[in-house]
Amino acid sequence: MAAVRLGSLSCREREVLGLLARGWSTRRIADGMQVAECTVRSHVYSLLGKLDVHSRLEAAAFALEQGLALRPHSWPGGLPAS
Repeated sequence: MAAVRLGSLSCREREVLGLLARGWSTRRIADGMQVAECTVRSHVYSLLGKLDVHSRLEAAAFALEQGLALRPHSWPGGLPAS
């Protein structure tokens, strides 16, 4: 069941999910991905529905259970400062 839910996520949604699991804020994710905060919020809204969870916290817990809280591998210009 978890694999099916994960498979429904886009690459960007997976990236956002992994960063949520690391505790990153919407603003920090947006800065790191070089997108607008509203774009990150859109990804979060979409992934919450696809994962059938009701909060960022539930999504983060799911990501941690699935081992998705990893460092993103392709940030333009490297990772933003922690």
